[in-house]
Amino acid sequence: MIRQVLLVCLVIMLVSGEKDYTDLVKSLKANIEDKNGIFYHSAFNRLAYISDTYGPRMWGSNALESVISEMAAMAQKEGFDNIRLEPVSNFTKWVRGRESLTLYSPRPTPQKLNVIGLGKTISGNVKADAIVFTSYDELEANKDKIKGKIVDAEMFQRMQARGQKITLELILENELVPNTYSSNLVFEIKGGEKPDEILLMGGHIDSWDTGSQTGANDDGGGFITCFEAMRLLLRNGYRPKRTIRFIAWSDDLGSTKLLGFGYQGDPRGKEVVKSIANKYLGIINATLVNDDGGAVDTGPLFEKGVPTMTNQIVDNPSHDFYFTYHHSAGDSMTMMNADDLDSNVVGVAAMFFILADLDDTIPRTPASHLKTE
Repeated sequence: MIRQVLLVCLVIMLVSGEKDYTDLVKSLKANIEDKNGIFYHSAFNRLAYISDTYGPRMWGSNALESVISEMAAMAQKEGFDNIRLEPVSNFTKWVRGRESLTLYSPRPTPQKLNVIGLGKTISGNVKADAIVFTSYDELEANKDKIKGKIVDAEMFQRMQARGQKITLELILENELVPNTYSSNLVFEIKGGEKPDEILLMGGHIDSWDTGSQTGANDDGGGFITCFEAMRLLLRNGYRPKRTIRFIAWSDDLGSTKLLGFGYQGDPRGKEVVKSIANKYLGIINATLVNDDGGAVDTGPLFEKGVPTMTNQIVDNPSHDFYFTYHHSAGDSMTMMNADDLDSNVVGVAAMFFILADLDDTIPRTPASHLKTE
């Protein structure tokens, strides 16, 4: 799934006498559904261009820097406000090198197995017998037995249960490169009345590198959906009272069909989102509002009292669709659906414009209710 991060820095309270946004939502929907217009499947097409042209976007890679530069040029062409690159400086990037895993026993002939290192996996070359554990608790209880062994699972578990000796050779030639630089891309639709009050939307622009297009969904679909939502508002002349800021950061998320939004924060904020969804988002069949508004990438903001939101899409509670492709070669344009992306663009644009245009604000979560170390 694509759960692009939707961060509400100042969530807006619905008040009596608010203007009606029905025509706005209908207009956004008509724009994106016009097959002869510039917005129909524009998110899919822009995402396909980025994924096809640049491939995966590992943090600190040349591909990532090229995408950041191109997206900045696209923002400039659209005429967004306050376009800028925020430096992300002096970090250590991880570069994938040669990786191999060979099974020597019990196979009569050595056989290469699939293996892939996680970020910051250290380099090394080890040939050893394997030992299998079925849980971290079991591993912790037997940690005195793992020295000189390779810990692995699944097929090896069955071999171990049979009493077979398992011998593997693992080669990892990854590299840590210090003093690396990158940027976050930031731009805005500046608010017409309260420009210093800001709603933030976006997603991470980097990705894993396990396939030729890894990152189409995570989080290409996320930041492209937000880009297109901003573009849909700007091109139609919709400028809310408050500023809507976009950020594609360099360091999660795309879409099956939009069902609604998750909210995390002051309870009054959830009632606002529910009110908006019930009154206006039935037009696009996206009235769901639940408490699933948090994400790893937005956690630090929420801990400071900032309400956060995510789009809620077609998947099961365990997010099996998302994790089937997560960080894998299957995360490619093949899994993306143009109509589903369009549904997210309209929903994000509508929800954020209405939140940014209402009169009153809901405060952040009081400091007394926040977790402290």
